[in-house]
Amino acid sequence: MKTIKHIFMISIIFCLLPLMTFAESNFTIITKPKLGFTEGSTLYKLGQPISDFLISFGPSEKIVIDTYDEFSSKYYTKEQYERQYLAYTKSYDYINDGLIITQNKEGRIKTIIFYIISNKTLKYSKVKTKEGITSGASLREIVKIYGKPFKKTENELLGYRDMKIYYKYNNDVLSFGFKDGILETISIIANYLPYIK
Repeated sequence: MKTIKHIFMISIIFCLLPLMTFAESNFTIITKPKLGFTEGSTLYKLGQPISDFLISFGPSEKIVIDTYDEFSSKYYTKEQYERQYLAYTKSYDYINDGLIITQNKEGRIKTIIFYIISNKTLKYSKVKTKEGITSGASLREIVKIYGKPFKKTENELLGYRDMKIYYKYNNDVLSFGFKDGILETISIIANYLPYIK
């Protein structure tokens, strides 16, 4: 009798397994008091110590360290490399959250990039701005909510047309990135104004 109950319970679990849903992360990008994002009631922001972030948010699936190496030396002298925005940074790739957090040399959060569309290395992020911009938003909708961008850049790269628009918040930047007209990323970037050409 005990074995029959056990088999019955296992069969119920296997029948219900496809119906179970696992909670997805819900992130909200904020612009006040400082650029950052929330997950539930927890706030993460630019300039925050990465150690505090990792304790609260959790570990990433992948870590990438940017250094002056054989690859970068093909494109830059050491002096040129050191002037690059992401020189000597460490990135935490949250593959399943569609999120990349980058720390600066001082161990503080430098960039937060949400991928709205999945790619070869990251799944998509379930994120929205506090004002409601999320996957599928058009350039028109973003400009309607945030106004005329501080800067707009367009590039043709590997057969794709990339466009980024930037909004300034003191020395920090909120950026929306489009690939072939489709919103691909929402980024918040610390002290980025000197790098926008």
